[in-house]
Amino acid sequence: MMLFGDMILLPYYALYPDVESDLFFDATSKRNRCLLAATPALQSYRMTFWLRNVWLSLGTITLRELFRWQFDHEGYLSMCRRQVLPLADGGQIALDWYVGGDTLPKTAPLLFIAPTLMGDGRSEPTKDLAEKFVAKGWRVCCCVKRGGGYLEPLPMTDWTPPCPLSFDDIVHGLKVARESFPDSYLAIAGLSAGGNWVRRYCAASGADNLADVAMALDAGWNWQETVTCVDADCPWIGIAMGTAMAQPLLRAAAKSQPPAWLDTKRLTAAQQESWMTVMDVAHRASTGLSLADSWGAHCDRSDLDKLPRRSAVPLLVLASYGDACCPDYYIRDVDKMQDLPLECPNTIVCISSVGAHCSRPTGVFGTGNWIADASLQFFNAVNATSTSQIAVPEKESACVLDE
Repeated sequence: MMLFGDMILLPYYALYPDVESDLFFDATSKRNRCLLAATPALQSYRMTFWLRNVWLSLGTITLRELFRWQFDHEGYLSMCRRQVLPLADGGQIALDWYVGGDTLPKTAPLLFIAPTLMGDGRSEPTKDLAEKFVAKGWRVCCCVKRGGGYLEPLPMTDWTPPCPLSFDDIVHGLKVARESFPDSYLAIAGLSAGGNWVRRYCAASGADNLADVAMALDAGWNWQETVTCVDADCPWIGIAMGTAMAQPLLRAAAKSQPPAWLDTKRLTAAQQESWMTVMDVAHRASTGLSLADSWGAHCDRSDLDKLPRRSAVPLLVLASYGDACCPDYYIRDVDKMQDLPLECPNTIVCISSVGAHCSRPTGVFGTGNWIADASLQFFNAVNATSTSQIAVPEKESACVLDE
């Protein structure tokens, strides 16, 4: 019904493509006012009219990646150079470096991307964001979790059940990236699950944050609340997410003898039930404990839930009331993203009225990317303020955009 309605309204969307956004920030901060004045993309954007429907937008993202993988497999693989990072416990993660940045100077700005739930650098939303940055002279890498990657996954070298947060693993990836380019201006960005990591990392690291600026897209704060809301509001999305987390273990079990605790038949069946069920089955099998009784042992570093939602560096949080994967009540009433600037003056929140999960296409053919435009403007503005290269707006009213 929603798709039918959006199709009827296509002529209207073509004539009036602007999508309004709600901005929440500490307007008493001169720095915030300067940043917003230098980031006009946050006020509104002209969305691709025929991708206004969230399901069509999400479907387009999926098809684009499948077509690249099927019909340009060599190009699909060669766009990234994968650096495998062994871990002390026998597992491994990786950094996908976009080869378009290989010839840049050592001091070129660096973007570190925390991955989607089980994605990698070749995943369509991540790849699209990265390419826009590379085109502007940025070096970009994306962290890959244990078993991460939907179409060309990183092989698992241990039997650790996938964790949606993977906090310490991604921190390790960030440290390697920073050590590789110690003199670069460093931005971190996270899409979906990666955005959750960005928010948690900014809160946990405090003044020791390795980055100079951060962005989190379509990401909640509390994983247990997120999984519960997705399963309840959009069960088939929950099933897709659960399947993504089950597949690394099932792929590994198909190639070598699994440990006695791994019941592959039960895990396979759980994929058709819910996201929470997959996580519970994997956790119960590996630890003997129910997920409900020991959530923190399964979703690593859930102790960070209790931290103040803060950031020592400027943090841009982007979300959409029309996300589809997470309902609008999750943003307003569960996560309460609009309250983040009250908890941390360094946080600026922009919530658009329309926009599918990790997708904000612009341009007639949908080849533009509002997420990249807004993030680039914000990151460059933060860099400029640190060197006093950005002018302070003359009028106070020019900065107060959410009244």
